[in-house]
Amino acid sequence: QLSNEKLGIGFYVKFHTNELPYLVEWKSMKSGDYAFGMLPANCKPVGRIAAKKQNCLRKLKPFEQCTTRIELGVLDGAEEIEKFRSYIAEMK
Repeated sequence: QLSNEKLGIGFYVKFHTNELPYLVEWKSMKSGDYAFGMLPANCKPVGRIAAKKQNCLRKLKPFEQCTTRIELGVLDGAEEIEKFRSYIAEMK
């Protein structure tokens, strides 16, 4: 969850870790430029060889399918931001 209390806006991402074990975040902090990205992933971003050695390379069998649900949302105002923070606190 990201929020800017001064502007009264926030953003969140919700997903089940059993469906989506990794959500990779990257950012560019190049002078004069800023970019942020999130990439859904089924393994650690360490490369195929390293993932295989760490026994975390996920494979699907022929014709096997998997479903991944991701919810992206905008929080509008201090009340929604606080409500989502309470939701997160209840998960711990």
